Amino acid sequence: MTTIRDSSGISFEVPSPVHTEAESTGIDSAVTAWTANGYEITIDRGPFADPLTQYGSRRGHAAADESVNGRTVRVVEFADDDGTRVVGAHFPRRPDTDADRVSVPMTVIVRLDPGTPKDVALNIIRSIRFPTPSRKKGE
Repeated sequence: MTTIRDSSGISFEVPSPVHTEAESTGIDSAVTAWTANGYEITIDRGPFADPLTQYGSRRGHAAADESVNGRTVRVVEFADDDGTRVVGAHFPRRPDTDADRVSVPMTVIVRLDPGTPKDVALNIIRSIRFPTPSRKKGE
């Protein structure tokens, strides 16, 4: 396994080397995409990150709550219009943290090439780790 860390300090494990495809920071979001043999990963951090609630009518749709790095997230899977298997997780804003970059909503999407096992995506999502927020002076 290889550990990948994005510019905000969020990290995750991948089973094969990845190539950073794109990294974009806008006024209200930051998106990073990686590609590898068999899958693509996209992380979108910002107030308008896709909550993954609009895919219930997609073929093969399933959804479940899971705990990832101590946070309850909604994990969704479905077949995209082109038949690609998609597994995503939405991390809602944490109300118990200050306004650091880790507390904003975040959505992770893993698109699997045909023949790539769903567990590849689930293991990537389950391996996500967040940086420890810095303590404020006096704490």
